Amino acid sequence: MDPARYIIAVLFVTALLLGAVWWLRRMNLVGVNSTGIRVLANQNVGTRERLLIVRFGDEDVLIGVTAHSITRLASTPARSSDNQEGAGGEPPVSITSTRHVSRGD
Repeated sequence: MDPARYIIAVLFVTALLLGAVWWLRRMNLVGVNSTGIRVLANQNVGTRERLLIVRFGDEDVLIGVTAHSITRLASTPARSSDNQEGAGGEPPVSITSTRHVSRGD
């Protein structure tokens, strides 16, 4: 194999690996990280605002995230994967507390 083909092959494989890493991060397929926090769902509600459902330990927590704050909106005990919906097709959510964390300006 001549050097030009070898270099092109190495660059191609490197690009494939970088693309795979980017795609896995984008699709959130990396799973639970070392802190035990897992993002179950996210929804953008503005240009810099989003809602996240986060599993931490045995609790699912709905949080609102903006550019300057993080607010705990609701929480519920973690459900098993076979019981994802409550009565009426809606997931059961009970508001247990609201906490607001703000970054200083």
